[in-house]
Amino acid sequence: MKGIFWPAVLIAAMAGFSCGGTTAAADAAASGKEDSSSGTDGIKAAFSVPAQAGPVSGVEAAGPDGETVFESLERIAGTERMNGYVQGLALAESRLREEAGDYAGAAVAAYKELAWLYACGIIPRSSLEEGLNNVTALEDETGENGSGMIRDGVPAARALLRFLAEDWTEAERLLAALPVFKDEDDGFIRWLLLVCAMERGPVSQEMRSSYGSIGGRYGYFPEYWYRGARAMRGTLAAEYAERCVSLAPQGPFAPECRVIMARALGLAAEDGPSVLTRAEIERVISRAAAEQKPEYLSVLMPLLSLPDNTGTLYAAGALRALGQTPEFHLYFSTEAAKAKGRLAERLAYIMRG
Repeated sequence: MKGIFWPAVLIAAMAGFSCGGTTAAADAAASGKEDSSSGTDGIKAAFSVPAQAGPVSGVEAAGPDGETVFESLERIAGTERMNGYVQGLALAESRLREEAGDYAGAAVAAYKELAWLYACGIIPRSSLEEGLNNVTALEDETGENGSGMIRDGVPAARALLRFLAEDWTEAERLLAALPVFKDEDDGFIRWLLLVCAMERGPVSQEMRSSYGSIGGRYGYFPEYWYRGARAMRGTLAAEYAERCVSLAPQGPFAPECRVIMARALGLAAEDGPSVLTRAEIERVISRAAAEQKPEYLSVLMPLLSLPDNTGTLYAAGALRALGQTPEFHLYFSTEAAKAKGRLAERLAYIMRG
């Protein structure tokens, strides 16, 4: 009964490609450039799994270069704390935990990889659910007296399904009962439990402080920033929301984060879809200038139409230099002739230089 959680992840991850999802590795392949942070080959080499690990004494199981599983997990955690989450790292952790007999921890680590893919918009929610259901379905095949994999892995998958369903009370209860080996203070289960507590509310200052203190490990994890944006207040909530959008502008959490950003700017919730991060604004302008394609700037028009706010004013100011070049001046003139109200005023401002 080895290798349950990896197939669950890989089946679900493959659905990302059938539904039009892409990974950084696929983008790199299309552009002819390598991206060392994508894929799992490098991760497997750095964190090779033990060839023969006993299911009872996982701490003594041999990992890469004679390391124990404990030491290998420490190295993975250190990598996350130093560099943030890297695609495939949770798969290495899942494999190590599974080989060592920590089936609950293996299921949670596999979920972490799926959750990252989902948050980045690479796979749909249905694939995330499928990966977990692949595990829970094993109970019917094996029966109540199944192996430790069924005894511990299936309850973990059930807990994660409740988390995904935002049933915070039940998810917290089930997660807290999981028998996980080597669960750090900033480990993924601790993050899941903290999210459950914050979403149930009320959110205390101690919760907010605890949440912020583990940010280094989850800097590239969009859902970390999304859940934080919902729990934080004022400017800090907007900063969390902007980080989420910057990491995954087409991800499932971006729309709500744009609404949080809009409210922080003094705008209405319905203005959220028009709000862009500073990084998005700069990326659009840089690409339009580099390729001499004024039409790329069309995505900025809704932002320029909003009431006065720092994002709109930043975009208008950043466009002034382009407004003086003939090709872009013609584009702005054409758009201004069709525009009304604030958009017309801002386009006129851009063309004045």
